[in-house]
Amino acid sequence: MKRKFNFLFLSALTIPFFMGSCSDDKEEQEVKPATDLVVDNNSVTLLQGDEITVSITSGNGDYYVKPFDESVATATINGNKVTIKATENSQLEENNRTETTILIVECI
Repeated sequence: MKRKFNFLFLSALTIPFFMGSCSDDKEEQEVKPATDLVVDNNSVTLLQGDEITVSITSGNGDYYVKPFDESVATATINGNKVTIKATENSQLEENNRTETTILIVECI
């Protein structure tokens, strides 16, 4: 009787290992390595009301832009082109300059 109990006990312990080791035969999708985001101009200087277009030369596609301070400059994106426009009525600091950062983010 003790031998049957040991056999059943060991069987109960080992069956979950065999069930857990089975895997799906689904093919895994190949993951492409990420490409660094590169623009043709990292820093621009604009006068009030001016605009400039910056090109994204390398990246993974599907971007959005976010200016840190929209009272200084706005940004729009069309494909791989980012258009930055300095606002006309922004408050200038003592040295008649003001700065902001435009963030370009890749949607994943």
